[in-house]
Amino acid sequence: MKHTITVTDHQLTIIRDLLEERLEDIDEEITFYSENPKALEEDAEGETLSIEDYEDYRDEVQTLLDNLPEPEEA
Repeated sequence: MKHTITVTDHQLTIIRDLLEERLEDIDEEITFYSENPKALEEDAEGETLSIEDYEDYRDEVQTLLDNLPEPEEA
C-alpha cells in the first residue's frame, strides 16, 4: 500500500529530526542489548525480540529517512 501526504518544509524538517533522533536511540538500544542480552529478555515482556529485530527496525527507519526529500532552504 502506498500513501501520499503533503507537508511543509518546516514539518519535513521536524520529521527528519525525529527520525534521526530515533536512529540514535535504536543504535544505543542495540549496543545496550548486545552487551546485556538478559535485559532484552526482561524488557521484551513476553514478546520474542532479538537484536536482529532491532537491526531490521533501524534499517527501516534509515530507509525512510534516506527516501525523504531535503527541505528547501528559505
